[in-house]
Amino acid sequence: MNERASVWLDASLRHRLWFAEADEHDTASLPFALCRRGDRVVARHLSCGWIGEREVRAFDLDVLVRQDQRSSPNLLEVVSSAVGRNVHETQVPGFELRERWECVLVRADAECYRLAVSPEGILSTLADAALVPDQDLELEAFNRAFEVRANDRRFANDFLDAGMA
Repeated sequence: MNERASVWLDASLRHRLWFAEADEHDTASLPFALCRRGDRVVARHLSCGWIGEREVRAFDLDVLVRQDQRSSPNLLEVVSSAVGRNVHETQVPGFELRERWECVLVRADAECYRLAVSPEGILSTLADAALVPDQDLELEAFNRAFEVRANDRRFANDFLDAGMA
C-alpha cells in the first residue's frame, strides 16, 4: 500500500467508511465530463458509506494519457516539481498520469443543480479575473480557501453549509 492509499485508509477508518484501493464499482464510467478526459480514466482509493444521513463516495480520479502522445510537461508535472514532490503514483503500462482529482459524490435523493468545488489556487484566481468569477458563499473563510462554480447560487449556499468549512 502506497502512502496516498494509506492516508485514504486512515480517513476512511476515522469516518467509518468502507475502503478499497481499486475501483470495483466502475466509478470512472460515471456520466460526468471529468470521466471523459484524457485517453483513460482510473478511479482509485474509494471510500464509501454514510456520513450522518448522507451517502458518500470519495475517491481519486486519475486522468491518463498515452505516453507516446506526450510532447511537453503537463500541469501536474510542473506543480509537482515546483513543490518538490513526486505525485506520479499511478502505474498503468503505456500511460502516464496527466491529472489527479479528489472527488466526492453525495447522494442527494433529489435533482440538483451543477456544483463544483475545488481548492482556490493561482490558476483559479487568474480565471476569476479573466473569465467568470466563482461563486461567493456566505462564509468568507470558505471563499478564500475554495473555488465554487454553480449554476444556482442559492443551491450552492444551501448545500455547502458552515459545518463543512
